[in-house]
Amino acid sequence: MKNKSFELINYYYRPNKQVERKIIIDIIQGYRGILTPEDYCYIGMGSIYYYDFILLHKLIGISDLVSIDNDTSEKRFKFNKPYDFISFFNKSSSDYLIEHDFSSKPTIIWLDYD
Repeated sequence: MKNKSFELINYYYRPNKQVERKIIIDIIQGYRGILTPEDYCYIGMGSIYYYDFILLHKLIGISDLVSIDNDTSEKRFKFNKPYDFISFFNKSSSDYLIEHDFSSKPTIIWLDYD
């Protein structure tokens, strides 16, 4: 069986990834006053670490968090969720995005593929 990316790479120690996260959060925070980002939905690939989700909730206040991952480790993804309000969907990103209702609220999407 092919190794999963979260088994090969510890994302915490990838400095470029941390810089990307910081830039995205700074950009979102820069729009406060014009937008209310805490009212947005965030769709991403939380993997087993959920770093983006933790930062977006703590620093921006987003609580509508959706993690998608088409993987056989569904139990591990669900077990590692840092917040109960994160919704996990074991689907491919294309399948989930086709089904998602984007008219319900503004959405931030970061599909952070390896």
